[in-house]
Amino acid sequence: MRPVPDGTVLVNGIGAGVGKVGIAGTNMVFNQQIHALLPKRNLHISNYLMFCMIARRDEMLTLANLNTIPILNGERLGRLMLPIPDMSIQENIVTEINREGQFQRVISGKTARSISRLREYRAALITAAVTGKIDVGTYGIKGTTSATLDRIEEGMQA
Repeated sequence: MRPVPDGTVLVNGIGAGVGKVGIAGTNMVFNQQIHALLPKRNLHISNYLMFCMIARRDEMLTLANLNTIPILNGERLGRLMLPIPDMSIQENIVTEINREGQFQRVISGKTARSISRLREYRAALITAAVTGKIDVGTYGIKGTTSATLDRIEEGMQA
């Protein structure tokens, strides 16, 4: 078992998750199947190293011994070349990646809510058609929606 401090970048070295990366959120202990990248003070930012390693996952998979169980040993992991710009540039990169990640999460949430509401609308539309509350023959012709559909649509927009 190996102890590492908070902020250590961790890389899975074996199995189906080989090359997956994370950051220790607290001081912790783990086994030899996890590789630890200890950021050097005044040289590396943990999140920057993590993002670099995530970007290199395909390369890590290539370096892994893929016979039966994928294994990425420390020597092979050490072959990866990572760009290490000044700390201020690393901070800017991390900030931008986090900003983009937040934007993607917001868009994903809005998309999921839209899909959910469209499914509700579809179900309401099918129910209205089956129960005869709308005339399927004229529905969809511009200007011929029924009051029921108008109410359903208004309810969906609320």
